[in-house]
Amino acid sequence: MRSRVPVSPTAYGVALVLADGPLHPYAIVDAVADLDAGIDASRATIYRVVERMAADGWVAEVTSDDPPASRRRAFALTERGRRAVRAESRRIGHLWALADARGLA
Repeated sequence: MRSRVPVSPTAYGVALVLADGPLHPYAIVDAVADLDAGIDASRATIYRVVERMAADGWVAEVTSDDPPASRRRAFALTERGRRAVRAESRRIGHLWALADARGLA
């Protein structure tokens, strides 16, 4: 995933939900599904994508001060991840503008 563009739809969805703050993977699955954007939100896919994003420095594992939550892994979007998603958002916006100019949007 490094600085690859385009960003996969699943990674984009994960980044969108983590932009609001850290979540544990099970909550990421639910939040991505709630986006209702046609993204594969299966548990296995989300877990694999989160692990890849962590390996690429797009998300980081964080701990909670809340004792019950402190036993769970949680992930937060890093600045590197934010930059990658901003670049992808610009790319998508440009594509949308091209489609709109051709009466396809």
